[in-house]
Amino acid sequence: MSDFLSEFSFNSATEFLGALSPLTSSSNLEGYIFRGHSDDAYKLIPTSVRAEKKDELWSKCALGKPIDPQSEWETWHSEAEYYYLREFFKLADRRGLYVPHSDRVRARLVSTYDTFSDLMFSAGEWLPDDLLELAGLAQHYGLPTRLLDWSHDPLVSAYFAAASAKPGTCLSVWALDADKMSYMNQTVKRSPLKLVTPPYHGNPNLAAQSGVFTCWSVRLPSTSEVANNGPLLVDRSSLEELIETHAIRREWKFQRSAFLKFKLPSEHAKDIMKLLERAGYGASRLFPGYDGVAKEIIRRYQSED
Repeated sequence: MSDFLSEFSFNSATEFLGALSPLTSSSNLEGYIFRGHSDDAYKLIPTSVRAEKKDELWSKCALGKPIDPQSEWETWHSEAEYYYLREFFKLADRRGLYVPHSDRVRARLVSTYDTFSDLMFSAGEWLPDDLLELAGLAQHYGLPTRLLDWSHDPLVSAYFAAASAKPGTCLSVWALDADKMSYMNQTVKRSPLKLVTPPYHGNPNLAAQSGVFTCWSVRLPSTSEVANNGPLLVDRSSLEELIETHAIRREWKFQRSAFLKFKLPSEHAKDIMKLLERAGYGASRLFPGYDGVAKEIIRRYQSED
């Protein structure tokens, strides 16, 4: 689809940030959400389903890795993700921290393992709506989930792209037309894509970063469906691939590009950081508190080396 993805390449930090800033951009960025990549080779794939993270996911999951090829079964994989979410809920709750309401999780929270989780035995959606807010909270603090982090603010995404840019590569900021995705999901041509905005109250980092998440949900088969049709395998496609395939199949029409991508050689990353800090987009803003202040000071010292 020629109008599905538009890419823009730049040769300086000022050009790059100028194209992203709502004050100077020549593009209409209203209704888009943004995600920064420190290496343009990175794809829009959530941590829990990245092929290179597969062994790490199972190694830290107390359920144990199923024998191959069952480790590629969606049913087992979603059960591992549920384990992480349940452990996050349990430990945070025991420490008196806020956790989103979920009857599913709390029902058997006293047990070490949720042996009777309905994920393994009946058809259903993963992630289900009642776990989306919990997954967003866990994702924000580094646990592997089906969610991808985005921001309503393009300059926040530029910060994360530049903060850990790799030498000899390009950094990039992706933009997704969330308005289009949200609109289509109210029609008969809806997609499995969910847009998730957890409450900002009580999460100063998420609020400062204008965070939002996407989730490409899947329908888990029942045991009878697996017996008749075989197991559903984990789909490790990138988000743009999933959306484009669905858009072609359902004959979506686009008035503007569903995705935009802004690229810049990583050698300009330090210039981006300096300009963003001057504009008030340093670590002290994006990570409210003493830790963010220290991060910003340390980065300034490093940039002078």
